[in-house]
Amino acid sequence: MTERPRGAHSVRPRTRRVASAALAAAVVVMALAACGGGGAGGRRGRGATAPTVPSSTTVPVLTEARERFEVTRTSALAGVASVTGAAAALDAADAAAVTGSLDRGRPAVQVAVDKTAPGAAAARGLTGQAAAYTAAVARLASAAATPGLTSLQRQALRALAAAAEAEAAALRTLGASQASGFPAYSSLQQAQALWLSRALEGDYADQRTLGYSAAVAGAAYTVLTHPLRSALGRERDSLAAGTRSLQDARTATSTALSAAQVALA
Repeated sequence: MTERPRGAHSVRPRTRRVASAALAAAVVVMALAACGGGGAGGRRGRGATAPTVPSSTTVPVLTEARERFEVTRTSALAGVASVTGAAAALDAADAAAVTGSLDRGRPAVQVAVDKTAPGAAAARGLTGQAAAYTAAVARLASAAATPGLTSLQRQALRALAAAAEAEAAALRTLGASQASGFPAYSSLQQAQALWLSRALEGDYADQRTLGYSAAVAGAAYTVLTHPLRSALGRERDSLAAGTRSLQDARTATSTALSAAQVALA
């Protein structure tokens, strides 16, 4: 018979006891983790819940709504910039041409010519862009109600949607006022182009010297554009009022958008 080493009878029971203790400890750790306990870094207050994380179905819905919002807003504001840029160029050309100076009038009128057609097209397109933006804002507001968002995220999205709706309303008002494509400004551009053409052909000459006269050219421009002044004044006032209202709403929307981006980061 093989002799058993001394003390060997106690090895196996001790191993079983150690394994049982390790298993019991593991069970306790898992139970604490499930209850929100554990170490100092993992403890939560009594009754606290885990933070809500957007689900795999919520993320695409929210992402699509945000992207649509940003695309339509950028497009609409670019249209407004084209309209106001054309109007500013035409006003600058108007101020330069009325002096009769070719050095001032010629470059200003040439800039206005380049910007008028795109600006008029943008003015006619503002109504459609405002409608697309309004639909995107409604979609963003709906996305704020989807499950999987924290209360802070919902609040930020709703605040953004409210500010954006005011901005969309201002865009709709501006679009309605410019739906005809600012005809008075377009007529002004045609008058400016005609004036410049005549000036370059030598039509505005001094009667005594027979040379170009800024005074004669300025007076001719005043006569040429006189029939447009009433309609042009109304168009300028309408555009100025619309852009002022839009600017206030735009500032509020940009602030709300920054807050929403932080909340959703």
